[in-house]
Amino acid sequence: MYRTNFEIGHSIKDLLEAHTPPGGRLGRGHKGLYDTINNSIHFQLGLALASLGVITSLVAQHMYSLPAYAFIAQDFTTQAALYTHHQYIAGFIMTGAFAHGAIFFIRDYNPKQNEDNVLARMLDHKEAIISHLSWASLFLGFHTLGLYVHNDVMLAFGTPEKQILIEPIFAQWIQSAHGKTSYGFDVLLSSTNSPAFNPLRLDWTFAWFFQATN
Repeated sequence: MYRTNFEIGHSIKDLLEAHTPPGGRLGRGHKGLYDTINNSIHFQLGLALASLGVITSLVAQHMYSLPAYAFIAQDFTTQAALYTHHQYIAGFIMTGAFAHGAIFFIRDYNPKQNEDNVLARMLDHKEAIISHLSWASLFLGFHTLGLYVHNDVMLAFGTPEKQILIEPIFAQWIQSAHGKTSYGFDVLLSSTNSPAFNPLRLDWTFAWFFQATN
């Protein structure tokens, strides 16, 4: 797919510029984007930091929900500390990503070079994007807080059975696909019929796997 030393394949610039929306209703797509990224250190650094920040946040979540070590799931303090540690790192990295993205738009952005492409379209609609993100965040935040308040009140009044407990079905399915057996989904790595599960028949490996996934 990508061009090699033997001139086989496509250059990334050709791939980007060929990627236009259906019917052209969303402008010129990614035309001019390759040169814009290539000529701005801040854009490159912002993209790299954003990628690293998301990965770090995912590492925090996976260390908490899919513990890789056999007995770390029983050490709640260590797990909470590891989760908080990596989310703090992710937060600082994402702050750097947003800062360098903003510096790019102030110093390096060229309106003529990016006329009617995705960057220009995003800037043209920034008010609508920000307002929609605002109400979506407020909606999620207030409803989550309301759920926590309701459950805390039910516990305080001695009626825990009245709590609203939501099962994260999709998260459980993803974790089961990665090998967690406690949910009983029986898919991919958590399936006893999976080829990846068969080597776990060794006693020491199975004991480690059982401790790590339960």
